[in-house]
Amino acid sequence: MPDFVGQGMKAVRAALPGNASITVMDAVQSRMVLQESNWKVCTQDPKAGAPLNGRPVAFTVAKVEENCP
Repeated sequence: MPDFVGQGMKAVRAALPGNASITVMDAVQSRMVLQESNWKVCTQDPKAGAPLNGRPVAFTVAKVEENCP
């Protein structure tokens, strides 16, 4: 798994396999993430360097202009 922290969520999704199970949650508030191009990755699971091997991937994100908590 690459290190996606700080990258735009739209680019991250494009970099992952098309069949990857991806969950995206707002790290700042409980907002819905509708347009992924407006969001950046704050955390990821699995961590960078871990094998993906078909595991689900979870990201917390913040709006591009916001700081990650």
